[in-house]
Amino acid sequence: MSGHLHPPGAGTVLGAATCGVQAASLRVDAALEHWLVGRGAAHPRRWMAILAVLASLAMDAAGDRVRTLAVQDRRSAS
Repeated sequence: MSGHLHPPGAGTVLGAATCGVQAASLRVDAALEHWLVGRGAAHPRRWMAILAVLASLAMDAAGDRVRTLAVQDRRSAS
């Protein structure tokens, strides 16, 4: 036992929130696939995978840029 007490129902709230996010994610996924098929994509899941990779790379680059700017800001402040 860790000694940490959680309010009753915290697990239920967290579980419900997780299910809600997953349900929304599945709806976005289905809508994107439908949109790609409607635009003539022969392999919509492949395009979705490419988009996911590009989004991941972009987020990684943005995070690196933010860290670089923060370091530069700290250096210029001292």
